[in-house]
Parts: sequence; structure tokens; C-alpha cells
Amino acid sequence: MIDFSDIFPLGLGCHRFPPPDVIEHALASGIQLFDVDETKPENETALAPLLKGRREQFFVCTKFSPSRMTRDQIVAACMDSLKRLDTDYIDLYLMHWP
Repeated sequence: MIDFSDIFPLGLGCHRFPPPDVIEHALASGIQLFDVDETKPENETALAPLLKGRREQFFVCTKFSPSRMTRDQIVAACMDSLKRLDTDYIDLYLMHWP
């Protein structure tokens, strides 16, 4: 897990997921925070292979849809995101508000 004092102050929002070379360039530039959300599940899925073997280099923020507001729905949404991201933790989990 990343020490919060070591996080680069800029992140990369992935509403339209960038190609892998952009992610690699972001990492080389010191960017560690990547922001995806369950409303675009393909973005979580696209980030997953980039996390493989170096998850500790990333600070992953993802969000659940405001249509999932009960505790059980939020837990299910989180589990879905963990599966798509192919990781066992999310660094920051937020409600996505339009």
C-alpha cells in the first residue's frame, strides 16, 4: 500500500481510458493516482493488466453509482470493482455523482 506522503499531487482521470502507453508515460512522470468508476466498467477492466505485478506503484480511486445506495449494494459494487480491477484492495472508494 502507498504511503500517502509519497503520492504525487496529480492523478489521471480515466473517463475515456487512455492507451497503455499513456499510462506508462504517466507512471514514468511520477503520476500514481488513477481514477476510474463502475459506470464505465471497461475502464476498470483496462486498468487491471497494468496493475499486475506492480499494484503497489498505483493509487487506485474508483467510484460506485449513486443508484447503489444501500449498504448491500455498495458492498456488491465494491466487490464487482475489485474483480474487474483484479486486485484485493482499492485505495479510495467514492460515490460517483454526476
